[in-house]
Amino acid sequence: MSEYRRRQKFRLKYNPAIERFSKYFCGGTSDQEEDSVNYKTQQNDTTITTEMTGRFTFSDHAVFRKLIDELSAQSSATQVFDLSGIEFIDSAGLGMLLLARDEGEKNRATVILRGAKGQVKRMLEVARFDTLFQMED
Repeated sequence: MSEYRRRQKFRLKYNPAIERFSKYFCGGTSDQEEDSVNYKTQQNDTTITTEMTGRFTFSDHAVFRKLIDELSAQSSATQVFDLSGIEFIDSAGLGMLLLARDEGEKNRATVILRGAKGQVKRMLEVARFDTLFQMED
């Protein structure tokens, strides 16, 4: 565990307000190092569905950008991002979803976010993504 992480855990132990914030927005603290997100893509007629699992954070930017470029190269009327397997998303993850939406609009594709739950759903609600994306449960 890094020194930064140790100090962060120490602060959380002694600051109840930060601990409550962390539990609500971040799903609590974890001793595990951040795991990267995993992708599985399926194409059916005019729809490309990308199933995502793991933690969706800044560290996934390069991989996600490559995925978006691959999706843009394929012609599809609808791009679905299945977030049911995502256990955590940070602000960079939200930004990457906006990037996917922008690329989808350039290609005249509808981008749908499906299956968000827990901390991910709360983050999407707080960021008002329901006004920017078509959302499905």
